Amino acid sequence: MKELKIYAFADEASPEIDGQIRAMERNGLSGLEIRGVDGVNIADISDAKAEEVRKKLDDAGLSVWSIGSPIGKIDVKTGDFRTHLPPDDGDSTHSRSGEYPDVFFLLSGRGRSGDIPE
Repeated sequence: MKELKIYAFADEASPEIDGQIRAMERNGLSGLEIRGVDGVNIADISDAKAEEVRKKLDDAGLSVWSIGSPIGKIDVKTGDFRTHLPPDDGDSTHSRSGEYPDVFFLLSGRGRSGDIPE
């Protein structure tokens, strides 16, 4: 039988990475969907901070399932998606931290559930 792995938004337990790690361990979770680190959104941390966090997570035996970021939390018709992408410098450590980035899209207009505005 395969092991069931459970992940969570850890910043809801604590804004500090050490508190997040303790909460994941206390609840027997396999890892986290990383969103906020020490009060800063994951999209805004430095590469040095990303390395520090990666080491702490590795030491705790926790993995990152995905990255919860503000990327794409814009109106798909009027927003400028390019401003939500990290610089393409080919060496952004924190852009490679999760298996599945969380990208959100907000649709404008109102209508029945499932209706997509034109």
